[in-house]
Amino acid sequence: TAIGDSVRVWWDKPLDGEQGDQRKTETAQEIIRLLSTTNGKLTTRQISEALGLKPNSTNDVLARLVREKAIERSQTDRGTWCFSLLEDPPM
Repeated sequence: TAIGDSVRVWWDKPLDGEQGDQRKTETAQEIIRLLSTTNGKLTTRQISEALGLKPNSTNDVLARLVREKAIERSQTDRGTWCFSLLEDPPM
């Protein structure tokens, strides 16, 4: 609140959305660690089960990682989407 030439600032705890973003970042790191320990490709279900996450939450983070080019998404012969680390990640 401004009064004349002075300013008063209150520092609040992070909003729920900001804490959610932090959790998504932690989940992204967990997914990348998991994918780095496998030689193959994993489905959303396999990733969710391995990390104890809800599939919808996992999908959101996977989509962000694909957009950020941290991982890649490919389709099997049966039409199942799988995720893996990029062979040549961007620097």
